[in-house]
Amino acid sequence: MQSMLKGNPSKEIPKEQQLPTRPSVEMIIKAVCETYDVERQNLLNRSHPNAYSAGVYLLRRVVNVHLAEVAELFGISVSRASKIQREVEEGSTDRQMAQLLKKYKVKI
Repeated sequence: MQSMLKGNPSKEIPKEQQLPTRPSVEMIIKAVCETYDVERQNLLNRSHPNAYSAGVYLLRRVVNVHLAEVAELFGISVSRASKIQREVEEGSTDRQMAQLLKKYKVKI
């Protein structure tokens, strides 16, 4: 599809859909830290459970980081990272998580 659009972008398709970009891992970590008002080390060492869950979830859904990479970054097992993603999708979200989901246009 991309090759069909090359040099011939449609005026009917918004630019952000023609060339979708994903935020980086660092951008997500920074956004979670700012939104939850926590330091990076407290996010990664699970001192703030809601921020920690938001970080794991957003790295999986927004950045599309592999489970193994997310698990390694947060110092958890792959199954735990998967479980956190499932818990976020099945549970309710706090105000900060709702802000982040809206910012990154993620629908649960």
